[in-house]
Amino acid sequence: MLCRADEIAEGKGRGFEFRHHDPVFVVRWRGALYAYRNFCPHQGTTLDWKPDAFFAPDGQHLMCATHAAWFDPDTGLCVGGPCLGAHLKPAAIAVDEDGMVRLEKLMG
Repeated sequence: MLCRADEIAEGKGRGFEFRHHDPVFVVRWRGALYAYRNFCPHQGTTLDWKPDAFFAPDGQHLMCATHAAWFDPDTGLCVGGPCLGAHLKPAAIAVDEDGMVRLEKLMG
């Protein structure tokens, strides 16, 4: 279990680290939850510039803190910056009947 779904507000995110898996983050965008591995496709650095800070100042894109690559929150597509056209690697999540977010598997 990662967290309760209602703990992630609209336009916000939350990062998670594991002992034996890549770190992931979950964001809420336009009412839906999206999860990605917390690695920028440009150089493999984590996106957040401080814990749980994944959105760019415009509030419309995810942003890598290292080189300011911008990503669509719902597709993970890089729409600006040094890795233009690349994608964040998605992580499959599910929300159970109790409202808990579960990591199903890392993809890509």
